[in-house]
Amino acid sequence: MKKTLLIITLLGAGFFGFSQNMLLEEYFNDPENLPATWTTIDQDGDSYNWYVDTYDTEIYAVSESWYDDIVLTPENYLITPQINLTGLVGTVKLRYTIQVASEEYFAEHYKVAVSTTGNAVGDFTNILFEETCTADDYYEVPPYWHERIVDLTPFMGQSIYLTFCHYDCTDMYKFLLDSVQVYNLDNVGVNKHDLINLTVYPNPATEKVYVNGEFENARFSLFTADGQMVYVAENQSRQTFIDVSRFERGMYLLQIETSKGIVNRKLAISR
Repeated sequence: MKKTLLIITLLGAGFFGFSQNMLLEEYFNDPENLPATWTTIDQDGDSYNWYVDTYDTEIYAVSESWYDDIVLTPENYLITPQINLTGLVGTVKLRYTIQVASEEYFAEHYKVAVSTTGNAVGDFTNILFEETCTADDYYEVPPYWHERIVDLTPFMGQSIYLTFCHYDCTDMYKFLLDSVQVYNLDNVGVNKHDLINLTVYPNPATEKVYVNGEFENARFSLFTADGQMVYVAENQSRQTFIDVSRFERGMYLLQIETSKGIVNRKLAISR
């Protein structure tokens, strides 16, 4: 009974020991359309732009640098709706995951930029992060979806737009984007989540939940809302996943025991 009451209390307490406010979440769950609140710009004018695609049960956003023997040189902008960062304390982070679709033609290039004025191409003068993908970002390389985290704290107090711009590459294949989140951590109490840089995604989940962080030899336990343990795994390190496809729909508690302490995360499983 004590464990049951504890689990229910934790599930009702938000994100367990610190306050996390999700400011933007997008998992591209519509298999036919990009979100209506997002904007796309085909700046290079070749008529090839961002779109949604599917593989197995996954849905994600895609931009191409090659299509059906057509060599493309993209400058494609995928732009978020406006995100309000006013009235916040603590830190603000952007988290997203990427893949490339070819193990041979992997050198897709992209940038993440911010605007505090509008959502036209010329407004995105502040580049937050930029990279050329490597073979390690190929979709068959564990953990399959490769996570990036960008600090947005300097823009607190303002309203912003973010863009993912696929550009400065040619004759590769496809750049894939998923699980975009902007969240505020207000640093209430000791934030063990930050100590191990823990991320759990996607959330809600249907098939697999990926767990990334700075931990070694951790113990994972998954509890239902009434305190029943339905999964346990020992000696987990850094990047792994949990197959949740056999669990019933509902709210769960994922408990991760590490050398730095115990971290609890609320997890929704949907169908």
